[in-house]
Amino acid sequence: MLIKPKSRLKQVISACGLDETIEHLPDGLNTLLTNYGTNLSGGQKQKITDAWALLQDTLVYLSN
Repeated sequence: MLIKPKSRLKQVISACGLDETIEHLPDGLNTLLTNYGTNLSGGQKQKITDAWALLQDTLVYLSN
């Protein structure tokens, strides 16, 4: 896996609306999540999934 620059990580975190979520985690980005992310809401899990896809340069399809 390639290491992304911190500036890219910060951009993705902001774009996915994860700033506030990360601020409230006990160890910020270093917080270890429970199995299957049970300590996160469904919306938080979706935002993390979106961020992961953006960091991997995956094509993302958005529809309404």
